[in-house]
Amino acid sequence: MTTNWETADYGGYMGLAKDGHIIYGPYNGDGEQWSCEDLDVCNGFTLDDDSYGYASTITFPYLVGCWGPGPTTFVGVSSSCSTNACN
Repeated sequence: MTTNWETADYGGYMGLAKDGHIIYGPYNGDGEQWSCEDLDVCNGFTLDDDSYGYASTITFPYLVGCWGPGPTTFVGVSSSCSTNACN
């Protein structure tokens, strides 16, 4: 894992969702930008300690897509309001 302050700890804390889960920065645990495969349909993920958080991403829904945790597959889920979505 990289120790660069910009990518360490998921890129930092971006905010707190209304459901109480933390919104993390744009990097996964390996210091790389989140990919669609890393996240569930709510744009969230489970941390090593089994807690749940949302990721800020460059793909739709960008922050929080629904109150998670959500299903891990995108089958039947698509976005008609963005051409930059995980399908």
